[in-house]
This record gives sequence, structure tokens and C-alpha cells, in this order.
Amino acid sequence: EASRGTLRGAAARAAAGKLADKAAPEGLYGVIIDLGQLYGCMRKDYDELQVYQEALDEVLVDIAHASSPQLQGHLSNGLAAMGQMYIRQYYSQITNGAKEDKGKCTVAIALCEEALSIQRALSQDGITADTLTTLASAHGCLEMFDGARSALKEALNLSSCCDGEESTRVASFHHKMASICYEQVNAIRAQLGMHMEYMSTNSMVLYHSRGSRVLVAGLQKNQQYNGIEGVVMKTNAPRLRVRLHAFDNKEIMLKPENVCPL
Repeated sequence: EASRGTLRGAAARAAAGKLADKAAPEGLYGVIIDLGQLYGCMRKDYDELQVYQEALDEVLVDIAHASSPQLQGHLSNGLAAMGQMYIRQYYSQITNGAKEDKGKCTVAIALCEEALSIQRALSQDGITADTLTTLASAHGCLEMFDGARSALKEALNLSSCCDGEESTRVASFHHKMASICYEQVNAIRAQLGMHMEYMSTNSMVLYHSRGSRVLVAGLQKNQQYNGIEGVVMKTNAPRLRVRLHAFDNKEIMLKPENVCPL
């Protein structure tokens, strides 16, 4: 905490010095971005957002006067930093049990895509890979898994060229890709579970209301009931109570898939 305070103080003093020294304006942007990241580490979301917005406003003014690759690079860095901020805030909401604001993820996607358009034009492969990782996280939060995998695949290719196939960075991208695939599997399972629950409940209401005639089929244990007609007495999800006249009006509990409407 002490070192964090020292860093913040140093960044603030440096930023103040740069602000006073208009002869070197481009150096200001990197310092402001660093200051914003320090505010982020301390979870001062409002201050962080204000700092990033300040940096973007300043660089856009300078670009309007005379654009340069360096200024464009500062602009992309600011946009990417804001995207990372919104994703971090979203994860913080999940961790703290607060209401999730998926709008943050949507904003992060827009910011990252704008930053990427600049970074690709400037051939900043290393920085582009980092921004693509943030973009993949944003897509993953919105369960847009195809977009997440596409972003990670591009990041993986760029990092392999820059850092080598066996680098730690490439390994981290492989791990992220595995995590995205795992999240997608869980999402599909959840959707299937909801679908099966819906079908189980609604199929009974639609086809197996009380008094409807059904035919027992597909039983593995009590196969003597297969092919026997019955009458639905009660729909008690996820099973039906069926009365079998051929067995002295015996009532048995059956799954919806073991009865066919007549």
C-alpha cells in the first residue's frame, strides 16, 4: 500500500510536470494512462474514468491539429485502457454479488474494436494481442463465444510471431482459450437443462392433462405395463400419475417420455 501510494504520487507529480511543460505534450498521455491504471488498482472507478477521458480529449485535440503515428498510438492505448476498466468493473460486480451491468461489456467491445483498428494499422502486434484478449473477455461475458474464440485465435497467432510458440504469453492465451471453451460448454448445458425442464413441464400441460388417454411405452424395469392404455389422473412435474384399467385401476408414476397421447 505504501509503494502504491508512492507510485501514485510520482505519477501525479510527473503528470503535473508534463502539464506545465507544453513543449513535450506527447509524453503526457502515457503518464496519464499510468495514473488511470493506478486509480484502477485502488478501485477508484470514477477517478480512473475521469483520467482516461481527460487523456482521450487531449489527444483528440492534438490529432485534430496534426496527426501522427505516435498520437494515434496514444489514442489506441487510451481506448484499450478504458475497455479493460469496464471489463474489470464487470468482474468486480460478479465477485461482490452486485447487480451485473452487461452494458459495460458492450461498451468495452466498442472501445476495443476502435483501438484495434488503429493498432492493426500501425502494426503494433504485441499491443494488439493484449487488446484482443480484453475483447475476448468482453465477448465471453456476453456469452458471444464465437467472437471470443476468434479474438483469442488472432491474439495467439500474433503472440506466436512476436514471442515464440513456447513463450509464457502464448501459454496464457492457450489457457484463456480453454477457459472460453469450458464456459461455452457450461452455457450449453445450462440452456439444455432449461429446455428439458420447459419441455418436461409444458409437454404434460399440453398433451397429458388430467383425464387424457395415454399409452405406456419404453419402460425398462416394469415392461409388463408397456402397450397398456391408461388415463392421466394428475400431472405432478416431472412425473405423471396414470391409472391403468387393465391392472385393476392401478395408478403408477411415469415420466412424460414413457407415455404417448392417444
